[in-house]
Parts: sequence; structure tokens; C-alpha cells
Amino acid sequence: MTTSSILSKLKGGDRRSIGRSNEVGPHVLARPDLLRGLLAGLSVDNPVVRSRAADAVEKISVIHPERLHPYRAKLAGELARCEQKELRWRAAQMLPRFRWNTREQQQIYNILSDYLRDSSNIVKTFAI
Repeated sequence: MTTSSILSKLKGGDRRSIGRSNEVGPHVLARPDLLRGLLAGLSVDNPVVRSRAADAVEKISVIHPERLHPYRAKLAGELARCEQKELRWRAAQMLPRFRWNTREQQQIYNILSDYLRDSSNIVKTFAI
């Protein structure tokens, strides 16, 4: 499986569905070299692919948060500041799973505090 085939599995339907993201996580866990490609899916123009990529990354963070450690800055930056609510609620789930230094902890606290003012009740719930 390649990065492009992983991202193609995430296409189609609408953002309310996880589509085939449950299939993607195990592939990436088996082949960590595909993780960078999955993370690239968080930045594509297609909001459905972004949402499903975030879902797959969040599921990976439950099992192996250490694999995402090198990408914490991207997750706390680009992903956390995205306006798409599906990405914000995944970020709210993931960010507390990582080890942060004192300065970074304050940054994460600020992100999650900001999420408490989000228009999405799901984002607010996960921020708590």
C-alpha cells in the first residue's frame, strides 16, 4: 500500500462518515513509513479526506502515541488551528496524549480553552 492508495481510501461520501478510515490505521501501524503520507492528508484541499485522515491519526494516537511524537508540533499547530470542526475534535482528543514541556503545556491549555468557545458541541466536549 502506498501513500496515494491510503489517501484514496479516505475519499468519497461526506464528513459525517468515517468511510474506510478504520482500514487505514492498521496499514499505517504495520508500515510506519506511511505515517508521513497519512499526516499529509490533514492538509489536502478535500475536507472529507482531511476529516478521515484525522480520524485515522487519532486512532493511531490511542495505540502508539510515541509514533506521532515527531509530529506533535504539526498536530498542535496546523491541525489544532484548523477551522474544520472534525479536525478540531480529533486534535482535542490527541493533544493530551503526548508529553509536553511546561511551555508546550500552556500552549495546549490555550488551544483547548479556545475550543470551549467553539460552535461545535462535540469540539467543546472533547476539549473538556
